[in-house]
Amino acid sequence: MSDDDQLTEEELANAEWNPSPLDERNRAEIRLTVDMLEGIAKHAEEGFPEEVVGLMIGNTENGVTDVTEVRPLENTAPSNRRRRYAVNELEVMKIDRAAGEQGLTLLGFYHSHPNHPAAPSVTDLEQASTVFSYVIQSVTDGQAGEITSWRKTDDENAFYKEEIVKK
Repeated sequence: MSDDDQLTEEELANAEWNPSPLDERNRAEIRLTVDMLEGIAKHAEEGFPEEVVGLMIGNTENGVTDVTEVRPLENTAPSNRRRRYAVNELEVMKIDRAAGEQGLTLLGFYHSHPNHPAAPSVTDLEQASTVFSYVIQSVTDGQAGEITSWRKTDDENAFYKEEIVKK
């Protein structure tokens, strides 16, 4: 969508949500603390009506993703921030390098879906990598709702859901 194609408030409110395909065969889990989940929800509420974004650092072992840090990032999308997010790739690379020096790894990203479900969209599928987890926080009229986590299948055609486990 170009800058000239910006949606009006009414068009945005009535825009149809386009979910991505889901693959129910794979199962995994991601562990976050209650404080981390509350922090993501608060970030989403404060950023409403725009999408917010952040990253997750920690370790993965035996199919379990263990998040040790959640870090908010600036949404650098040049336009349409109510429906899109972007990150400063240089900033992410620096954070990833610093995490590696501590024996940790970049596990994935979280973002919000303002006035839409906590499920990946077709755009999410197009932009996702198979190596990361994607936590999605639904926020409706400024109030955080459902939070879910997803991973892209190895064939890159769908997402599968990760169970969020509170630690």
